[in-house]
Amino acid sequence: MKRLLRRLKCRVVMALDWSFRSPFTLVEFLLTSTTSPELRKGIQLIDPNTSTRSTFVDEVDAALDLIAAKSPIRYARVLRQIRFIYHMSNFKGADYDWPRKFCTIDLERLFPPSEKPIEDETEFLACLLIYAATHGHLARRGVIECKGNFQRVEHLCNKEMVQFAESVGIEWLSGLLEEEIERVSFMERIRGTKEDIRKTLRKKY
Repeated sequence: MKRLLRRLKCRVVMALDWSFRSPFTLVEFLLTSTTSPELRKGIQLIDPNTSTRSTFVDEVDAALDLIAAKSPIRYARVLRQIRFIYHMSNFKGADYDWPRKFCTIDLERLFPPSEKPIEDETEFLACLLIYAATHGHLARRGVIECKGNFQRVEHLCNKEMVQFAESVGIEWLSGLLEEEIERVSFMERIRGTKEDIRKTLRKKY
C-alpha cells in the first residue's frame, strides 16, 4: 500500500509539473511547427534558429555516433527513449520529458561562447543523452522520479553516465557518484520555465 501511495504521489507531482510547463510546450510547438526537423538515426533534431541549426545537428549527430561506437546497448536505449531533441533555451542546460520522449538542449548555456571551448564537447553531449535515456528507461519500468526517490534515481542515471564518460576519457564527471545531488525545487522550476519562455520569445528566428 505504501509503495502504491508513493507512486500515486509521484504521478500527481508529475501532473502538476506538466501543467506549469504546458505554456512552454505551446511555445515550442509554435516555434517548431514551421521548422523541418533533421532526422538522424531515427531521432528528429529541431532547431528553429537557422544560424545555429547546422552546428546543433552536427554536434548531436557526432554524439550519437560516439555512443553507437562505444556502447551499442546504451545506443539502443537512446534510440528507444528519445524521439525528439530540441535546441531551445533551458535554464538547466538540458532537460528530458519522458512521456513525450524528447530532450531539450541549450548549447549556449552548456558551452557559453564567452568561455574557452572544452575539448570533450561531443563526449559530454553523448553523456547527457545517455543520462536522459536512462531516466526514460526507469520511468517506463515504473520508477518515476519524485522527492521520495530523487537521490536513488539520480544516482542510477549518473552511474550510467559516468561509466560511459570514463570509457571515453572523461574523468571529471566521476564526482557525481560521491555527492548528494541538489534537487531543483518546484518553484525554481516554475521560475526557470518562465525565463525560458521569455528568452525563447525574445530570440529572432
